[in-house]
Amino acid sequence: VDSQNRWKNIYFLGIVLIFVINITLLLAAPPKSHKEINSRLQYKEITILAEKAKKMGKLDESIKGWNKAAKLIPDLWIPHFRLGALFMEARRFEKSIEHLEIARQFNPNHTGINFFLGLNLTIFKKYDQSEYYFRRAIRSKPENPITYERLAYVLHQKKKFQGAEKNFKISLLLNPKFALAHLNFAALLAELKRHDEAITHLKYAIKLGLKTPMVNLLAKAYRLTL
Repeated sequence: VDSQNRWKNIYFLGIVLIFVINITLLLAAPPKSHKEINSRLQYKEITILAEKAKKMGKLDESIKGWNKAAKLIPDLWIPHFRLGALFMEARRFEKSIEHLEIARQFNPNHTGINFFLGLNLTIFKKYDQSEYYFRRAIRSKPENPITYERLAYVLHQKKKFQGAEKNFKISLLLNPKFALAHLNFAALLAELKRHDEAITHLKYAIKLGLKTPMVNLLAKAYRLTL
């Protein structure tokens, strides 16, 4: 009975402490001005419309909305991250990098920001920077097979074959049915003249339904029927 009473007392004390802390934080927080409240309400309305436009495939309209949101509350990272993703989808890669770098100033450890920066910089063949951002993305979310595959691809381009092989293997360990990882690993193994292994991974990529010029090129080189 004494033990039960003791745990009840601890529980109620905890509740009281949480209540006191919440009240203290509420009192300590500076009150929002009427202008700030209006800005936040406008921000919410604009971003809802921007997201709806994106779902309807209206990229330009969505970009305009997120641009308004970014100007309305300049110190938020989310509008710049959304703009980075939208500009990348619109294949306006320089603008994508511009907004992702702004977002990263506010949120340097965000997985998506670092990942998309890595993707954009890979397109421009800035492999040192790509590697840096992919490694940062892996640090914050180490269970994503796509990031390992992209890092492996970058390392292959940099002729860091051992690191590339390691990361292709991690990617495929996380997702054995990742067709692109099989294909790009096959390309690496072909370059290393490990042809039996290359053919094995190429066959996996073909079986998984991947159809790209690289598939055709390697299949032709190894005399495989598609």
